[in-house]
Amino acid sequence: GYLKIRRRLLLKGLSNATVRFLPEDNGPVIMAANDMRLHNETSLPFTKEDNGRTLVARGITGQLLISW
Repeated sequence: GYLKIRRRLLLKGLSNATVRFLPEDNGPVIMAANDMRLHNETSLPFTKEDNGRTLVARGITGQLLISW
């Protein structure tokens, strides 16, 4: 396992999607589009909404791996 990551979620079949993710806590979140490396430390850009409670990635096509 990867010490900084506790859980992962893989979304498939996305087409220009807007994905909203509500993390369980304020820990680090990595979103990787079409990059399924489990030890990826670089996230694609996402915005924070609802006072930082909701993370939003836009324009995602293919797969999105969310690690937190």
